[in-house]
This record gives sequence, structure tokens and C-alpha cells, in this order.
Amino acid sequence: MGVVMAEEEKPKYVLHITTGRPEAGSTEHSTDRWQEILQRRALRSREELMPVALQLVQDQAVVRQFRAVHGSENKELASQFIDQIERSAQTIDPDVTHADAARITVILMEMLTDLR
Repeated sequence: MGVVMAEEEKPKYVLHITTGRPEAGSTEHSTDRWQEILQRRALRSREELMPVALQLVQDQAVVRQFRAVHGSENKELASQFIDQIERSAQTIDPDVTHADAARITVILMEMLTDLR
């Protein structure tokens, strides 16, 4: 049974976090990658990720893609954007994880929405 919320009570943003190990035979994560995730220290701080974000915000393609995604409520497009941020950030810092990319995306959102 679901709970129906009045329109003004609905959350503006939803963050989906997948937890647990992938199913046997899943290609979602390789075993090595999963072990790396399990052994990783706490999430990197905003201060640690800021230099990466500052380099990415200078990339006009990233800015254009952000503008297309921001406010669209298109979950697939947002997911693709975070994946792209992960790949781009790894060219700057190879240790960037998907979680780091999500945090970098939030930093970019704060930076770019202040520029509007």
C-alpha cells in the first residue's frame, strides 16, 4: 500500500543509492571493482574533490551537458551525466569513484547554478 502525498509535500530531488552485492552473474560490477569499493576509505571530502570540479567546470561540453540535464527530471539523462562526469574526472584523477562523481556533480551544480 503506497502513501499518497499532497503535491506540495513531494520531495524536489530524489537520490537513488544501490546497496548490496550485485546478483550472481551480474555485469554491474566486476569482482575486482566490487572489492575495491568495499575496501575504499570514507568518501572523499568536498575539499579533496574541488580541484577536479574546478577543472571540469572549465570544459564547455560539460557545462552544456549540465544545462541540458539540470531541471529536466530525466533520470536516465542524469545518470548518463554522472557516468560522463566519472569518466572525465578519472582523466584528471584516476582514483575518482562513482560516488566521488556524484559528489562532483553536486559541486558542479552548486557552481553552475550560482552563475545563472
